[in-house]
Amino acid sequence: MAGLVDFKDEEQVKEYLKNIETEYSFSCFKEKETDGCYRLAEFMETVRENVVEATKLYSRNCHEHSHPKSCYKLAQKYMLGHGGVNKSYPDALKHYKTACQANDDRACLNAGTLLYTKNSEGITQDFKSAFEYFKKSCELNNPVGCQTVGGCFIEGKCVSRDMEKALEYSARACDLNSISACVNASRILQLGDGVPKNLKLSQKFKDKALKLHESVTKQEKQIKFGQ
Repeated sequence: MAGLVDFKDEEQVKEYLKNIETEYSFSCFKEKETDGCYRLAEFMETVRENVVEATKLYSRNCHEHSHPKSCYKLAQKYMLGHGGVNKSYPDALKHYKTACQANDDRACLNAGTLLYTKNSEGITQDFKSAFEYFKKSCELNNPVGCQTVGGCFIEGKCVSRDMEKALEYSARACDLNSISACVNASRILQLGDGVPKNLKLSQKFKDKALKLHESVTKQEKQIKFGQ
């Protein structure tokens, strides 16, 4: 049974965690592996609960290597003013942009949201740039990114109103299981709003929205029951 850990044995758990930390530290500092540094940072944050040290590791990995997940995590710290850094939307945006350039879909979405939102302190509202980040998030298959691009075409706020494009992006987000996008696609086709009316296809999107909603509701009930 060598190698197995009895997680009910406190000493065995301590030794196991110590070995994990040593492994990640070696990977980060000796082998210079960026993923190893990220794993070490996550370990420090979630297991050791040393958020300040974790933030330093995220920062180092982001600034020296543009590691996307580390840059995203660092941006999150600036959003909240957590882990030894002051709250700063401009710093958060800077690091979201870096992560987005390395194809982190969540970072692209959050960068777009900060640029879109009127009350992002220290950031000039820029609908055009926000749209480009939303679009890239969608290209990286983020359902909320695709849904948001569809919404931009519906509202005509970031770009000119275009219901064909709105349907295209809403359908794509629906394929990625966005309930709101399925509803939008269904309604556009039901009303024939800027596109040919298609009640059969509208019902298809509506059915998927209902199915997704039922699945989410079921999961929530299971979680509540588990509590």
